[in-house]
Amino acid sequence: GRSEAAIRAGIGMGPQDYAAKYALKLYDDPVEMVRQEGLDGVFICAEFSRMYELAEALAPTGVHLYIAKAMANTVERAERIVRACERAGIVAATGPTMRFDAGLRTAHRRIADGAIGQVVCVRVMHQHGSLVGWPEGDWYLNPEEGGPVLSLGWYVFDAIRWLGGSEIVRLFAEYDNVVTPHSPFMDNGKVVARLQSRAIASADLYFSTRWPFPAWEIEVIGSDGAIKTMQTGYEVMQFGPSGVEAFQQTRNDMVLA
Repeated sequence: GRSEAAIRAGIGMGPQDYAAKYALKLYDDPVEMVRQEGLDGVFICAEFSRMYELAEALAPTGVHLYIAKAMANTVERAERIVRACERAGIVAATGPTMRFDAGLRTAHRRIADGAIGQVVCVRVMHQHGSLVGWPEGDWYLNPEEGGPVLSLGWYVFDAIRWLGGSEIVRLFAEYDNVVTPHSPFMDNGKVVARLQSRAIASADLYFSTRWPFPAWEIEVIGSDGAIKTMQTGYEVMQFGPSGVEAFQQTRNDMVLA
């Protein structure tokens, strides 16, 4: 589906060069690829607006599908994917990768088991690098594709629902594009939400970090305790282009006392 010029703009080389570099066989037709290679499973990664087309073409072949997030840019297209997979009787999934982080899974299990009592507040932080990785003209910068609100916002909204054990019923947000003027989308946003359970949630979404920084942090306050992840081993850390400087370890006497 995409022109050679568009591919070169996105990955810095043409399809033939890419195939030669990684010893891959090129196909123009995904259905032909499945049949020729006898595949059991396929990973679909394309424009969010086109994912449903590929799913509908591949599902009838009986191959199982892992579909990159976001699986669609409209609810109607997402439902078309679901119906195609149900008709074909195949297994299909899209990637809530946050749920498979070992630390976050353990935290969720403890929360669900009642280790901190009733969930009162949830805070989630996710950073995903920077929008500078997508050059001008790249499909990701097409407003139709939804941008970070769709492709990254779903991480934090899913995390809030998962950790809070309740659906979001009210939501407020502030967001802006501060450091990536070539993009039509926000590069940072903050959300405050109310859950059906009456718990209050917030989320920080960063898409402008060009230096090492934790990908996830969660903080869940309960009626009988709290759980917090930091993905760092220190209380105070400075992050920047020159690296990471740690000031003080978290396991200090004041925390443990």
